[in-house]
Amino acid sequence: MVEIIPDLGFSTALNFEVDLRVDGLLNLPTVSCKIHQYITRGLYYEFDGFRWIKCIIPSFDFIKATAGGVKINDDNSFIIEVSNNGKDFSSTRKKFKYIVVEQL
Repeated sequence: MVEIIPDLGFSTALNFEVDLRVDGLLNLPTVSCKIHQYITRGLYYEFDGFRWIKCIIPSFDFIKATAGGVKINDDNSFIIEVSNNGKDFSSTRKKFKYIVVEQL
């Protein structure tokens, strides 16, 4: 994976749509993304000579609720990985950071 756009978002948002510039992935119906333990289907596309995967990642609250005791990073960031088959994920990873907004 080369880059992620955007690479941060507010914790109060329900979901995020992110675009991941990738190398080596193929246009297969099994393309997917993983953030923390959550796997979502990806959409492959090509733009401006690059390969991209578009994914929807869940809200910060959803990830916290499904963490299953796994420690959340102190900076509220999570690793995003991509896969052609939904099982074998990339060795190159990028972080997505949630900006935690305290609600009154």
